[in-house]
Amino acid sequence: MAEFGLPDTMNWCELGGHYTNSMSRADGIWRISRCHLTVRWRTGNEGVFDLARKRYR
Repeated sequence: MAEFGLPDTMNWCELGGHYTNSMSRADGIWRISRCHLTVRWRTGNEGVFDLARKRYR
C-alpha cells in the first residue's frame, strides 16, 4: 500500500497492490531489470499524479 499526495493540499491517492520484479545478473552483480506494479485497488484523486508532474517540472 502506498499513499501519494501533494503538500498543503487535499489532493491524494492511495494504491494497494504488489510489485513483480525481474532480475538480471552481470559481472556478478544482481540488478532489478524490470519492475511492474499491479494495482488491486485505489481510492482518492488519481489526477494527483498529473498535478504533481505539472507542479514539479
